[in-house]
Amino acid sequence: MDDDGRRMTRRTIPLTVAAVLFAALAFAGCSSDLRGPNHLIVVQNKFAPDTCEQVMSKLKTTQARIAELENLSRKAKQDAGGHIISATVYGPDLATAYADQRQLHRARATKNCGDPAPVSQTGPTSPR
Repeated sequence: MDDDGRRMTRRTIPLTVAAVLFAALAFAGCSSDLRGPNHLIVVQNKFAPDTCEQVMSKLKTTQARIAELENLSRKAKQDAGGHIISATVYGPDLATAYADQRQLHRARATKNCGDPAPVSQTGPTSPR
């Protein structure tokens, strides 16, 4: 029984659980950061064994993937609750793609592999 003497019905318990889960998901989406913990698990010098051609090809592919994910994320944010969906569905993939892009730019610079490909202007910058 409740403090007011009312009984918790079978209907109010699932509603309460649903409200708590919704609030937890909403706050989880607010704490999303594309440079979050995923940048800690990036393998340093991941692309060191690759040739210049391979580095440039992977850089082009990675930049296309970033553009695709940013577009999908932008579309998802237009709907109600889209920020949560965007952060949970596309956030980890974007973080990985940004980390790969930084590593590929480092490998390109280390190997003196010609002109850099255009960099995504909407991605987070590397922490210094």
